[in-house]
Amino acid sequence: MFDSRALTTFTLLVATLSGCQTAPPLPVPVAITSIQDRFDGPGGTAVHDFVNASNACQRETSRMNQYNNAPVIPTCSSVIRCLAGKGYVSSPSGKFDAEELRIGATCTAQ
Repeated sequence: MFDSRALTTFTLLVATLSGCQTAPPLPVPVAITSIQDRFDGPGGTAVHDFVNASNACQRETSRMNQYNNAPVIPTCSSVIRCLAGKGYVSSPSGKFDAEELRIGATCTAQ
């Protein structure tokens, strides 16, 4: 015999457990300038060098979301590590102020 209640229950269970795969929620962007807004660089470095390095790090640390091919905002720590790799270190008394230069990289605190 065919038990329609059992089939309905089984169908609902499978539908509930399989569900659609959705992308995880995106972290809230936090401007890097709210974490550390001043940097020091290699001796003789000009403002345009810091701006170029900051822009390059933003590009280098960004990636695309595998679910919807949208850009994923990088973590602030990865942007700061990238800047450090280019010779720029965060410093409260640094000569380059990202906020003043209006180049604060968009990043997440995670």
